[in-house]
Amino acid sequence: MSSGEKDACPQISIIMPVYNAMPYLPKAVHDVLYQTGVRLELLAVDDGSDDGSYEFLTQLAELLGEAGSVEAEAERERKRRKRSDVNPATMLADRAKHQDAPPEQGLDPSDKQAPAPEHAVAIMSVKEVAAAMVGGHSMRVLSVGGMGQGAAMTKGLNNARASLIGQMESDDERPCNAFELLINGWHDAARKGIQAVCSQVELSGFESAGMTKCSRVRAN
Repeated sequence: MSSGEKDACPQISIIMPVYNAMPYLPKAVHDVLYQTGVRLELLAVDDGSDDGSYEFLTQLAELLGEAGSVEAEAERERKRRKRSDVNPATMLADRAKHQDAPPEQGLDPSDKQAPAPEHAVAIMSVKEVAAAMVGGHSMRVLSVGGMGQGAAMTKGLNNARASLIGQMESDDERPCNAFELLINGWHDAARKGIQAVCSQVELSGFESAGMTKCSRVRAN
């Protein structure tokens, strides 16, 4: 990558909060870094993962060379706030203390967010993801050490370099031209005073108990 490419401001910053996202995380990161027709940066914000997600992100950033970086305080912050319990539902009260907000409603500590046996997960290695990255993209690894998804999104926003912001969940998949289409759609919509655009989605894999509860809340 030339110095000009390295210093070029991205057209869009993609924020990805990450908490115990394996085995889906490699495919999600791949689908961002493989985007065509747009120059982007991926801000992967770890939220205190202890399933290998943080290690995957930092190893990938190292493999990407000048296109990848890890926040200097990320490892220190992660160790300071490292969670011992991997179930997010049991961490809500602790998160609320840091966010000055009441605990979220509707999450059951008994919920298990694990792949259904019949759902095949595409496992990708760090090297495969790094090799697939489109030239001109970059990736930064940040950390909030267990303060919650809201804090992760805020940190991503505060560190974004682009004027346009996109969001990607750490277990999502995207076609390779998704953000190019969204940006083009936004340019057309902006002429009408519209400030944000979104895309259609479809379920990939299986519907968990948590997703069912979310659908019920929205329906009400």
